Amino acid sequence: MVLREDAENIHMSSSYNLRWIGLVAGVAIAQYLSVRLGLMTAIAHGNVSPVWPATGFAIAVLLRFGANLWPGVVVGSFLGLIQTGVGAAVASGETAAALLEALTAYFLVRRWIPGDDPLSNSQDVIRFCIFAGGAATAGSATVGVSSLCLGGIALWESFPYLWVTWWLGDMMGALIVAPFILIWTMPGSLQLDRTAWTKTAVVLVLLILAGVTAFWGPIVSFPAASDYPSAFLTLPLLVSAAFMAGRRGATAACLICSAMAISGTVQGWGTFYRGSVNESLLLLQSYLVVVSVTAVILAAVLKERNQALDGLRRSQAELEHRIADRTRDLSAGNARLKQEVAERVQAEEALRESEERYRTFFRTSRDCVFITTMDGRFIDFNDVALETLGYAENQRQELLGKNVRDFYARPDERKTHVSTISELGFSKEFPVDLRKQDGTIIHTLITTVARRDSEGNIIGFQGTVRDVTDRKRAEERAIEMLRLAKAAGVAKSEFLANMSHEIRTPISGVIGMTELLLDTELTYEQRRFAETVRSSAQSLLGLVNDILDFSKIEAGKLDLEILDFNLQTLVDHIVATMAVSAHSKGLEILSFVDPAVPAMASGDPGRLRQILTNLTANAIKFTHSGEVTIGVTLESETDTDALLRFSVSDTGIGVAKDKFDLLFDKFTQADTSTTRKYGGAGLGLAISKQLAELMGGDVGVESTEGKGSEFWFTARVGKPPEHTNQEEIPVETLSGVRVLVVDDNTKSSAILTKRLADLGMRPSDAPDGHTALQALVRALDEDDPFRVTLLDLNMPDMDGETLGKAIKANPRLSDVRMALMTTIGECEKRGGLEEIGFARCLTKPISRQELQDFLRASTEERRVAHGRPMSCAIAKGEDEAPSLDDGIIPHILVVEDNMINRQVALGILKRLGMRADIAMDGAQAIKALESASYDLVFMDVQMPVMDGLAATREIRSPESKVLNHYIPIIAMTAHAMKGDREKCLGAGMSDYITKPISRQILVGILDKWLSGRAGTLPNVYGNT
Repeated sequence: MVLREDAENIHMSSSYNLRWIGLVAGVAIAQYLSVRLGLMTAIAHGNVSPVWPATGFAIAVLLRFGANLWPGVVVGSFLGLIQTGVGAAVASGETAAALLEALTAYFLVRRWIPGDDPLSNSQDVIRFCIFAGGAATAGSATVGVSSLCLGGIALWESFPYLWVTWWLGDMMGALIVAPFILIWTMPGSLQLDRTAWTKTAVVLVLLILAGVTAFWGPIVSFPAASDYPSAFLTLPLLVSAAFMAGRRGATAACLICSAMAISGTVQGWGTFYRGSVNESLLLLQSYLVVVSVTAVILAAVLKERNQALDGLRRSQAELEHRIADRTRDLSAGNARLKQEVAERVQAEEALRESEERYRTFFRTSRDCVFITTMDGRFIDFNDVALETLGYAENQRQELLGKNVRDFYARPDERKTHVSTISELGFSKEFPVDLRKQDGTIIHTLITTVARRDSEGNIIGFQGTVRDVTDRKRAEERAIEMLRLAKAAGVAKSEFLANMSHEIRTPISGVIGMTELLLDTELTYEQRRFAETVRSSAQSLLGLVNDILDFSKIEAGKLDLEILDFNLQTLVDHIVATMAVSAHSKGLEILSFVDPAVPAMASGDPGRLRQILTNLTANAIKFTHSGEVTIGVTLESETDTDALLRFSVSDTGIGVAKDKFDLLFDKFTQADTSTTRKYGGAGLGLAISKQLAELMGGDVGVESTEGKGSEFWFTARVGKPPEHTNQEEIPVETLSGVRVLVVDDNTKSSAILTKRLADLGMRPSDAPDGHTALQALVRALDEDDPFRVTLLDLNMPDMDGETLGKAIKANPRLSDVRMALMTTIGECEKRGGLEEIGFARCLTKPISRQELQDFLRASTEERRVAHGRPMSCAIAKGEDEAPSLDDGIIPHILVVEDNMINRQVALGILKRLGMRADIAMDGAQAIKALESASYDLVFMDVQMPVMDGLAATREIRSPESKVLNHYIPIIAMTAHAMKGDREKCLGAGMSDYITKPISRQILVGILDKWLSGRAGTLPNVYGNT
């Protein structure tokens, strides 16, 4: 079929296509051989062939491979016939007869037999025999015999005889050769198992032996070979071959029988050979008709049988499949039925268990359980219901049938309750006050659900009643106790505020008077005693502050003050403050802020300073040699905030690991013995822990006994908008500048080197003077000199001053800019440093601003010509007065009821060159402001007659008679509780300071509020 389609497609695409030409040539050759074979089968001494294979071959080729191969049939037939010597005209006529025969058979079969297999059933076989074996060959015989007569080879008188002989020969070719080719070229022609092939081969061998006996008798000397009926003994073997191998076996057996019969007859050996050609031909062709028709009909019958058997097997398989499916369905149905029965049994058992559990719950519940009708009459209830409603066991029947509404203390609650259930279908813990039988009112919680019928209509209610009278009373007691606790908290806060004022007031007097005393001329012993008194008072004040802070934290009255601040500046100030105590013990104090830490932060710098100061003070106290280091690093950050890690490490005595858990507890210390060497109340670390947690962080410690400790805490700070409040050195100014750090303390040298590298410089370090000199000279030799050197004063073998002299003694090093690093006070003690060649004397630890000032001066190659070495910039000290306008002496009013505090304030103001007046209370202050003009008022808050808040409101009121309603008023109070500052500012005060008042704080306030002329302050106060 595929080959036929290919041939047709090839022909349609191009008549001269090489592939089509090849196919046509192959058909022509095969047709030519078929013609020659037909001529060879002519009976001896005659010109008549009993079978014409060329007819069957041509019909089969066109039916199987397509009618467009007819040129091959024409060419092969003509070449085969022209060699017989009949002439071109006769050969052309016989060729035309062969083509007519093949095309007629092709079109008749295609027209009347559907499908590609014309031998698929008995009806198609009959049609094939009629159309291909009868009708088509009849036309061929007519044309062929006519061509013989016209060519003079045969007489017209013999036309009928010749026509019958021609027609029978072509018919045999069509019925023997064509079925064989058509069937054996079907797909799957060789699909037989080994056993079937073996049996078929045996039958065919027997068929050949029978044919030899019947048709080749003279060769085997078989006497019965001349008997005509003996030839038909081959038919049983043909049938056997058909049953063994189907249609292919039938056509193969037919071809073998026909070939042996024809070959024996044409040689004059066989059963059918007679003296007369006509008789021999008649006998042979009658045999061939029987054999060929039997074969093709048998093949069709077998095909139908096999198809029927296949259909039967399919039907049987389908039936078996349906039976199996039905059986499975029945089995599954039975299983489901069993499961449903089991589930039904389980459901009934579960229902029985559920009913039993419900009955058990109903009887044993500690709550009142009830069932009522729609109108509220009791249907059933448990024993607890009797007790709840005040009935005895023998009164069960009396309660049964009573209406629930009779027990409601407030009947309106019944309507609300029923409305809720009707709307939602239930009510959960509905509070109801019930009246017991004896009239006692009880508090209850009722949980009720609606009972419904099969149509969903409410037919009643069921639920539980819980007596919560005792719990209600407990809640009322708890509310009362909470009220009392809040009142106690308020009283505690007021007590703390009063105690803060009462304790700070005498301490303020002690510290203030001591400071005034120290400003007078005293003997050495008197000064030592006065300093001891001041130190003791400050220690007492620190303890009071710690206790007050802890109390404020516990009371929740401590708030954070969120401000924008510079972290590096904060750390520098803390280090500068703690440097005095560290240097007095011979310790070095260091600090570093990681460059990854944001320069500006938003948080409470005061509380950060408090924690760092506490940790640093502890580190200095417990360290006898070495250094104390303050560090700040970045833990994590987001776009809006950062988590910072602050650490204070030392080389002190360390802490045992088993004491770690006690360090941050209030009023505890690692050493709690009565012989402990170090004092303290044990509040500092506890407060630090609370403050760190308040700032979103945590605290911790890492320590090794005898080697030192590292206390750390974390705090979350905000990131303010990008800005800076300090002048930075341009990077290009310092980029690539070589600087040498000479310090025997490796940690200090490493921190300073890191700072310089962050500025873009190229720092190197040296541990001693000799190494430093070698490095300086080597840098000159390499033509890459150091431009700046930072020399530590206190070094073994060669100190910084000696090293500076050695550097300046070398003419090659004359351009090196030098700075001397030393402790507080050493710069003033040592004279002639500038003559040696030092450009500046830097106090350790060196702040960033101080370092940048020196580097700026060094890179710009400038010196400060003040007749002494440059020292670090120091904030206003205690002996400095505020910046005031020239020629103006401010007039101050001090409002204070405590005599000692008045003396302290007046003493400080007098030493600062101020004029000051005194008022005992707020009323006197108002009278003073009505009669005189003042530049600033220091106002105590807690005073008799009129306190500071009331006096301030009066001063700010436009209706008062004071001369200046906008005069700066500074609150002075010993109160330090949450809200004190807000109260003062809310009353109209300008600023707020707590007692005891130090000279430095007072100078700062005066400098802040008296920087311009008095009375020119903007009106920023409300009339409260």
